Amino acid sequence: NSYAKGQMRCGMIVCQFQLADVNEGDGGLCVIPGSHKANFPMPEEIARYEKDRELVYNVPCKAGDMVIFNEATIHGTLPWRAKQQRRSLLYRFSPNYLHFAGGVYETSMPDWVDELTPAQQAVLEPPYIYDRPIIEDDSVSIIRPKRVRPDGTIREE
Repeated sequence: NSYAKGQMRCGMIVCQFQLADVNEGDGGLCVIPGSHKANFPMPEEIARYEKDRELVYNVPCKAGDMVIFNEATIHGTLPWRAKQQRRSLLYRFSPNYLHFAGGVYETSMPDWVDELTPAQQAVLEPPYIYDRPIIEDDSVSIIRPKRVRPDGTIREE
């Protein structure tokens, strides 16, 4: 829970950018509004969508809309029922002390990634903070060979 003993903690913010319309009843992102303030664990029957379904809000959006919510908000995905494909981008932001350290969360990339530009490859990197390349646009190059060390200093490459 992110709420305990009269204090609410926000460890991560999620931004979901819709690339296609999501109408009522289409499925996709659903939330329980206000659940990030709950001071008790979610009952299993609600988590399995077996009870109190009226608490769950399926978020309708138009292409280009962004939904921003606290990661502690109970959220999930309802079965997709629309004719068009479900397309959205998810971005998650957290303080650096709550970062993914790398290693455990890293995944191998398919071979075609080698054909991408360094800037395109940087977008596909898994979540982590330390030793991550710094991306800058200096009107000449997009990727600058610098990395952030765990102590916050910058290492030139």
